[in-house]
Amino acid sequence: GAPSGGEPWTLLDCTHGGCVKTGAKVIEKVEAHRAMSRVYEGCVYLFQDRQYLVEALDERTRTARCRTNSHRNETTHPKSHESVTELDADPRRGIAAPRRRRVGYANVRCSVGRARVVERVVGMVAKDQYTFEVRRERAYPSPGLLSADFVTDAVWWDLPDEIVRHKITDTGVLARATFGVVNLCVALVPATAMCDARDVQGAVRFLRSDSGDECAGARMYLYDTCPKGVGLAPKAYESLESLWERALKTVSECPCAAGCPSCTQAGGAAGGMAGSEKRASRIILEGLLGKWLKPDNDARADADAAVAGGTGARAEARKREALAATPEEATASERWADSQCKSIDAGVGGENDRERARGSSEHRPSKLSHA
Repeated sequence: GAPSGGEPWTLLDCTHGGCVKTGAKVIEKVEAHRAMSRVYEGCVYLFQDRQYLVEALDERTRTARCRTNSHRNETTHPKSHESVTELDADPRRGIAAPRRRRVGYANVRCSVGRARVVERVVGMVAKDQYTFEVRRERAYPSPGLLSADFVTDAVWWDLPDEIVRHKITDTGVLARATFGVVNLCVALVPATAMCDARDVQGAVRFLRSDSGDECAGARMYLYDTCPKGVGLAPKAYESLESLWERALKTVSECPCAAGCPSCTQAGGAAGGMAGSEKRASRIILEGLLGKWLKPDNDARADADAAVAGGTGARAEARKREALAATPEEATASERWADSQCKSIDAGVGGENDRERARGSSEHRPSKLSHA
């Protein structure tokens, strides 16, 4: 559960010299945890009443070199990517097995437990301070800048199979709509958990078909943003159906046409990925709540399935399979999703373990707490 780490980063003003001996000045020490989301290359760093432009990062000395900013009246924002991995039980590390239950009329399987979160800064964007017009963008070489790697509390659930196969078939629309749903949930969780809006964040993992050319599912996450976790996201676990109902009410009553900061762009997850498919986000929420499976909607659900290329009988079979499953018994699609996540996690975990090993050989571990 320790933050991704090493020693703090030093922000060095090189306006009047390349090093301290020749006139450079130390501005501030930046805590290692999430430092890359604050001092990435090209960012405008605000300190007291001055602005500095970060020009280069030196990982060996953990120094961010900057100069007085000449691009006034602009703000910069990191483009980040979050990878969340649910953890199996490990008594030696004090990690309990995830708890599971079925939620709502659709019997969506939801889980709560410990998860590993890896956050990377993959690029940046600069905008006009007043008009928010994009002035410049930059993408960093893969895999980006490691900002944080920690274990925390999380809750997660899978996208209903009916949505993926019949309701939303376009992969791009599905991605933007799913992030829109997560944004809504992130924005509404503080009312349940009684926390600050930045204390809980969301993420989505998309699962690919065996051929790798289409989306075959998605798993949505809410997690505590602080290392080790303080039990905020799990508070939503017992009231997920209520959370989805409030999210559906919000998106249904919002007068915007395609999504805005008052609905599907509220939580800020995934930046530009989210919020532009308001109608599809509403379909996902209706699916999570099982609106099509309720008795007064059965006929409409079967008609929709037939139009999409399926049959009412197939939809009914999937409904019976989900309703018959217990929290401990996963359906065929859920077992497949679990296996896909574990196979992906093995590669991601190995890569980050190797990266942390390289870092630990260069830098003494830090005892700093999270920001």
